[in-house]
Amino acid sequence: MAYPTTQNGINTYCYWVIGLIFLADFTPLGPLLSSSSSGSSSGSLSALASIQWLLFVLPTLTSSFLELNHRATEGPDEGVSWGLDPLDPTPEDRGDSTDSTTTDVISRFRDIYRLRVCELGAILGGAGLGAALWSAGAALMLVKLENSEWILGISTPAPEIDPLQASANIWEHFQEVVGSSGIDGAGHRALSPDVILLKGLSPAFAEELLFRGYLLTALGNRLGEVDRAAVCGFLFALIHLDPSAFGPLTLLGIGCSFLASRSNSLLPAVGAHFAYNMMGITAGVILSQ
Repeated sequence: MAYPTTQNGINTYCYWVIGLIFLADFTPLGPLLSSSSSGSSSGSLSALASIQWLLFVLPTLTSSFLELNHRATEGPDEGVSWGLDPLDPTPEDRGDSTDSTTTDVISRFRDIYRLRVCELGAILGGAGLGAALWSAGAALMLVKLENSEWILGISTPAPEIDPLQASANIWEHFQEVVGSSGIDGAGHRALSPDVILLKGLSPAFAEELLFRGYLLTALGNRLGEVDRAAVCGFLFALIHLDPSAFGPLTLLGIGCSFLASRSNSLLPAVGAHFAYNMMGITAGVILSQ
């Protein structure tokens, strides 16, 4: 079986979940994580991005690279190929030099994380899909909110209620559960470069490396294209620990999984995820006017 195996993927996913829960519940970083998720100062967003990259992305990248290097130089465990193809021979079997082995490891690493270039059209198509998925999720959420007596604050039978106040209540909660606020800690409306970078691009790239890179590749050892896309999307939504956004995030995860699989590149999925994030950020700015 090729590396990373499905078991490797599940084990790593559990590390992400346990690490996230531990940070949120048992360290002083809990309030920071909570505040950053709903729109905060640039400092909080920078801290959140640092946590995501230093404690989750870089350890995953490093461990997989070291494992590939170990398998290339020492040989894989019994029944596990050192690369992506179980039929591939090890560098020792081919009599490769050290330089060739290093090149192979780097190439395998890029294959696992789909760090390949692709056509601009594929990236733009991914961005269009991300925007469409956000819009669909927002529309469904709005329909749900409009029919929710809890959001309107009314009882049954419904008394008279100010339509403007009802709409304001709906939009306020809609902003919380679907879109990012786009407001910094001082309460100023913001669609600044740091918000775009730290709240739009950085999480999109980091999460796609983990889910449509490592995890999707690992799931591919046991599951077909459709099944692994569905499982990857489900696990992606689950780790956000936000029941209200579970449906839209699952759709985003499934869509990004298909983009990454079909293009064999991470870039279309990053484009979709970035567009999805930016739709939420922009909606938050508009709704805060």
